[in-house]
Amino acid sequence: MAELLAAALAFPTVVYTILLVVVVVYWLFVVLGALDIDMLDIGDADGMLEGGADGAAEGLADGAFEGAGEALDGAADGLADGAGDALDGAFDGAADGAADGGADGALDGADGGAGGLADLMSALKLRSAPMTVVISSIVLTGWALSMLGMYYLGGLLPRVALVPLVGIAAFVVAVPFTSLVIRPLAPVFVSSTGRTRADVVGNTAVVTTGRVDERFGQADCKVGGDYLRIEVRARADKGIGRGQSVLVIDFDVEREAYLVEPL
Repeated sequence: MAELLAAALAFPTVVYTILLVVVVVYWLFVVLGALDIDMLDIGDADGMLEGGADGAAEGLADGAFEGAGEALDGAADGLADGAGDALDGAFDGAADGAADGGADGALDGADGGAGGLADLMSALKLRSAPMTVVISSIVLTGWALSMLGMYYLGGLLPRVALVPLVGIAAFVVAVPFTSLVIRPLAPVFVSSTGRTRADVVGNTAVVTTGRVDERFGQADCKVGGDYLRIEVRARADKGIGRGQSVLVIDFDVEREAYLVEPL
């Protein structure tokens, strides 16, 4: 036990050990119901990255235009006051423009890097499971590979070269291994949403009861690929009966039934 603990706290395994402790604590909170398994969903992360990059780019563009206007104003004032002030304003404007351009380039590069990471995850099918599951699998696999690598390769290479080699190789192998592990589990993480009342409104239905009035009536409604048996209501003078097609126009909350009109 002491040897195992010493190996877990030695470099590079200690990095994975710390991450593994975080993962274990997280899953304990999930079991207790305090955290959600989809809290790091990659779709949301992509949206935040793209939104943040777009917002920052727009802000910098606005700042650049405002800065250019101020530079022109400063140049005009400088011409009125003297050639020296105009040159100073021009140099300041050029410096501001260069800084804004560099910031824009950095944002574009970060946005491209985020897109490349998303493409890589899609190619490896890592999006078929929640991000928390993917990270947990990578950390656990990397921890095990790091332990085994340091144990079996300890006498073959100098430690100064072995530590970074094993640490990086463990991560590189853990990512595709995780991809292979979670692919068969993908159906487990598929979530389906039930039909809402808004989905039914606007569809047609076929009456299955002898009559439909203000107090009674049922109909079969097809929504997408689903067939739903719904409660329907209409005025008795509409003369709606069995087998007649009707249009669902609204939902009555008080009667908890759909309002229909004959086609």
